Amino acid sequence: MVEVLHMELTNDEYGVLLDWVERNFIPAGTINRRVCAYTIHGIFEIEESTLLDKGFYVTEGDIVRVMKKCGYRAVESDGQVYFNVSNQSRALQIFYASLGVPSKDRKFEWM
Repeated sequence: MVEVLHMELTNDEYGVLLDWVERNFIPAGTINRRVCAYTIHGIFEIEESTLLDKGFYVTEGDIVRVMKKCGYRAVESDGQVYFNVSNQSRALQIFYASLGVPSKDRKFEWM
């Protein structure tokens, strides 16, 4: 069973995170072992710091809680929490592309 620590987000921050998950992820039929709460946490931090400028921090527990609220299944394994997230999800496509050549300036459109 996945245990989630108490969320410290304000209602507005929770709404921003929930909206971001709904717009940038697509559910998959099976658990994706490449996508864990830590990965999604990192992707959100990158976007938040570069585009949203909302100035708030999210924990992996916040990610788990919001992903579950959005209907994603969560499975804990090896100390990580994985989700049924499609690799075709916009956030993952942007994230994977950014791992390519670090010297290239990439400008992606987040939703």
